[in-house]
Amino acid sequence: MEVRRDMRFRAVGWLLYFSILFLFTTPLRGEELFTRTDELSCGNTLVQAFTTCAEDSRNVHTAVCTEQHLLFVNKKSGAFVRVDGLGKTVVDRDLSGGKIDIRHDALAREWACLESRTGSYVFIEYIRTPTKSDRYIEWEELFDLKGRRLASNMENEGPEPDSSPDLRKAWQRSSQKVWQRFYIVWNSKDLRVHPLPLDELVPIQIFKTNRTELFWPMLRQP
Repeated sequence: MEVRRDMRFRAVGWLLYFSILFLFTTPLRGEELFTRTDELSCGNTLVQAFTTCAEDSRNVHTAVCTEQHLLFVNKKSGAFVRVDGLGKTVVDRDLSGGKIDIRHDALAREWACLESRTGSYVFIEYIRTPTKSDRYIEWEELFDLKGRRLASNMENEGPEPDSSPDLRKAWQRSSQKVWQRFYIVWNSKDLRVHPLPLDELVPIQIFKTNRTELFWPMLRQP
């Protein structure tokens, strides 16, 4: 009897676990999920981006995506390193406070392979869609071919326009330090002038459609 009871408790526990897992990785509007894979070849490494979004997502600014990660795969050995995105899980709500979607709030949207006398590097541009304002946060990261994050210029979300002068100054000082650290690494790798020209950045294919639609689609065509 005790064994059967224990097995029942375990079965209920696992069922509850997977139910919660499903809840926090699935949009709430009932769309089917679709995982898109894209690749970037850089030196001896193949970088793969895996992004899971609702099938009807079309724009990185409004997409309902639940997960994104990168794999840095050595072309010769097949060994790989997984790099998870820096986004977090957020819950969008309607005016009454009800849940609309559970989504990942940041996506890698463009990348490039950069070559210099010090080696090859992977450059990735991210975008985060905040939930408390209409501002979009963009930042960039630099990786080596082993998937190690060398530099990032991700800032904290800026203060509201009506914030105190002291709070705005503190944010500015923090942002300056972020950029200083970024440029120290960037310059040490002997990379070209920053920011990169638009035509050197390749949109990451994120959605089920054949093209990644940006906020200004007329500026960049894949």
